[in-house]
Amino acid sequence: MTLPFQDTIRVRLIMLFCKYPVMTVAEAYSALNKGRNTCTLQAVYKEFRTLAADNMVQKVGKSYTLNASWVLQLQLFSNRLVKSVFSEEVGPFLLASHGQKQVWKFNSLLELNDFWAHLDLYIVRTIPHRTILAWNPYVWFFLFHAKAEETFLKSLKMLGGQFCGIVGGDNFLNRLAIDFYHKHDVIYSYSPPDFAMGMDTNVNVVGDYLVTVKMGKLAHQKMDALYKQTTSMATISIPDITELFMREGQSTLILEYNPQKAAKIRRLFSRHFGEKF
Repeated sequence: MTLPFQDTIRVRLIMLFCKYPVMTVAEAYSALNKGRNTCTLQAVYKEFRTLAADNMVQKVGKSYTLNASWVLQLQLFSNRLVKSVFSEEVGPFLLASHGQKQVWKFNSLLELNDFWAHLDLYIVRTIPHRTILAWNPYVWFFLFHAKAEETFLKSLKMLGGQFCGIVGGDNFLNRLAIDFYHKHDVIYSYSPPDFAMGMDTNVNVVGDYLVTVKMGKLAHQKMDALYKQTTSMATISIPDITELFMREGQSTLILEYNPQKAAKIRRLFSRHFGEKF
């Protein structure tokens, strides 16, 4: 039932169903080899037969689709894991001790964003501080994950929390994001000229904890081009941003407990917004 995180034909085939809910073997073979010749038609046939035998897909005529029963089992399993990982028992192991770091790597920005939201909310729930200070060079999680972001902000509000962010640049996509966040009582501002933060790195400060998200080199290059070149939603290529958010490059999330570093960033925000954080 579980889905191992590795670049096998099986995993890539299952991930394709996110984009193509119904596929023939030929269509799957073509999609898997797009831009690179990595598997044979026979291998795809064999994998579909194995997935069908494991009740993970079902055949309808000449096409295949995911088995709804397996998807629901996977969802239930995932929900239980989330509750377990973010439980009170696991908390002391999840949150880094002074001077230590926890590091997670992701090949998908969307998967990273889901974990990131859970982690931020867990920290807010665990410590007295309720304000998340955020440096966001590009507000990319709004662009492709608006519903999840809305859920995150509602959950933060229910916990008595507040979100305060500085955005890396005044461009079309960041302006759209700020319009969205104003509806949810989020405090946002464009960065001042002397605000020295990397454009490939997002930073959240919650109390004395820092959550740092660093994009892979290729992902950052494509994200930077997207935000610099986009002047209207009509110019965005859906296949390109789907590839960017779901597969492009390895990104890293780092959690650390560092009161001195956190205090330094809080002072930057306090000077910029004119209130003490």
